[in-house]
Amino acid sequence: MEFLHKALTSLTVATVAALITPNIANAIQLTTNTYPLTFTTSGQSIWDIGNTFNFKDTKSISIPLIREDAIRVGGICIIPTPLGCAVRAPSASAGLRTTGRFSFQNTFNLNGGFVDAFIPINLNLTIPDSSEAFKPGETLVVSSSFSLVNNASFTTFSPNITDTLSLLFNLQADAFAGITGLGEVRQRIFSQSIRKDITVNNEQLEYEVNATYGRLLLKAPIINTMGTLLNSQTLVSSGNDRILNASINLPNLALSLAGLPPILSGNFGPRNLFHYDLLSLFLGGNINLNQNFSLMPDLSGTLILEDNNRIPFTVGQDVSITIPEDVGSSLDIDAVFDLNALFRNQTGLSYGLGFDTILGRIKGPLGLNLGPLFQDKRQLVSLPGFNVYDKTFKLEGFNQQEINFKVNTQSIPEPNSTTALFGMSLVSFKFMSRRKQQRKS
Repeated sequence: MEFLHKALTSLTVATVAALITPNIANAIQLTTNTYPLTFTTSGQSIWDIGNTFNFKDTKSISIPLIREDAIRVGGICIIPTPLGCAVRAPSASAGLRTTGRFSFQNTFNLNGGFVDAFIPINLNLTIPDSSEAFKPGETLVVSSSFSLVNNASFTTFSPNITDTLSLLFNLQADAFAGITGLGEVRQRIFSQSIRKDITVNNEQLEYEVNATYGRLLLKAPIINTMGTLLNSQTLVSSGNDRILNASINLPNLALSLAGLPPILSGNFGPRNLFHYDLLSLFLGGNINLNQNFSLMPDLSGTLILEDNNRIPFTVGQDVSITIPEDVGSSLDIDAVFDLNALFRNQTGLSYGLGFDTILGRIKGPLGLNLGPLFQDKRQLVSLPGFNVYDKTFKLEGFNQQEINFKVNTQSIPEPNSTTALFGMSLVSFKFMSRRKQQRKS
């Protein structure tokens, strides 16, 4: 009897446990999904956090032009009275009215330099496979990582100064004719608008002194770069431009040493305001401005569950999710992602020695520049330089990206009638066994 009692007890406990205890899987099956995300920003400063610096100033002067030439006949008094004219004959008029405007407008624009970025990313999320189902209160782990797509890039534009002088001239001519009391007829016979813009920007912002045997050049640098992938997590770009050059003109110097006039380049015109280069080969030293940029993206996200519970995390780290109650057969998860990019600007000076070859060019005042037919710059020696500015800061203005994914869930089953009967049978059997033992004793 004791053996039967133990066997039934073990069978009942095992049956109840099998019915009310969740199944335990040996290993959770995982799957990795890839989501393409694209982040962009524009007009951000290359020097510090925030939008680029812009300054614009417009001034204008306008002079109106009005002239009217007309012939009028008639209008004589037919019946005069002591108080004036009682009846006046009709009058007629005809003529030409000319109107116009002569305007000067100057627009000055200063831009501090900016960067635009296009950052496509592949986001990888490792989540339980669709064959897995989780119960309320259980915890699942989501793994994540990201990498830059090959066409990710950024573009930097150097500070730029633009000054535009606009000359505007408008002229209209109208012919007219009319009779008093009958009205007037007008007809436009001429209309003309003329606009001329003269623009000076960084390309023209230079000061050059040309002499027979040498040259001194001081100019505004223009450095525009495009970033490319250094690795799966970093974009880099670099550029340079000379800001000062002092050199000697080798062809003219050679002609002079040979006893010939140095005619391959020189100045001409009123007060020698114009300069020509038939053939110039300058050897000299340069001071260059160098800029190196790098963009290092980082990705952060927030998981939003059906109960509006928000779970922030950094992509690259695991995030744990506890399954909430009453979610049905699946848990819908929204994910919002932000790109947190660090941007580094290293700006410095360097020195070098090089050649500058110019063939067929005429330069003059007011930005006159004809040619050159050919120009080539070669750096022979580059000396180590130093940074005058080095700063890393957050690049702002990126848009958000959103995705959605699901995790299968299941509810915890209620104990059924079979389980209840087994439990009652166990209690009854145990109670009867104890009574029999008490009678025997």
